[in-house]
Amino acid sequence: MFENDLVTLLLLAAIAGFLLFRLRSVLGERSGFENPEKYRPGASGSADTPSEEPDNVVALRRNDGSDDDSDIFAYAELNSELGQALKQIKLREPGFNMQSFMEGAKGAYEMLLMAFETGDKQTLKQFLDREVYDAFAQAIDERRAQNLNVDVRFVGIKTAEPVEAQISADERSGDITVRFVAEIIMAVRNAQGELVEGDPSNIQRISDVWTFGRQLGSSDPNWMLTATGDE
Repeated sequence: MFENDLVTLLLLAAIAGFLLFRLRSVLGERSGFENPEKYRPGASGSADTPSEEPDNVVALRRNDGSDDDSDIFAYAELNSELGQALKQIKLREPGFNMQSFMEGAKGAYEMLLMAFETGDKQTLKQFLDREVYDAFAQAIDERRAQNLNVDVRFVGIKTAEPVEAQISADERSGDITVRFVAEIIMAVRNAQGELVEGDPSNIQRISDVWTFGRQLGSSDPNWMLTATGDE
């Protein structure tokens, strides 16, 4: 413990501020707290139905669907910029199905968010492109260097919606950007066990905009996380 209480408070405030900046720059915006009783640590239940099995959702696998665009229309007007881009992706990726993609995106979001919060670099390395992985890994290393411990619980995804899609000029690669709004319970403590960010008894709402990309027509079914940010 520090001998001077004022120095201690200033130091903890600086650590918390720096960590919050790193989390926002790597992941996105964190805002708002709620506290329904059923979400308290140790309580059962979730705001959403159980997530799909990891084998079905993490790989964002292609699906053998129909040739119509009803799967796209469920998420975007077909004549909109987003709808047109998704149709172009589907032309280059005949097995592409938007509903299957979104289910996979939600599963990947939960898995990768938790991997970041718990410092699981091995999982992150499998599904992030090099630039995004380096940013995540740097934030994890900085957190560890400050002896900060993160205790986190994923409550559930409130909403997930595609907001943008692109296909490269040569039509060999495609990107789909998804906006997620989710809820977690997080507490960050220093080496002395003192709380420096979050609240273990409250829910924190988070908002992220993630971009997934892949080589269209590739035999590898995975979409990689290629960019993160907030609105």
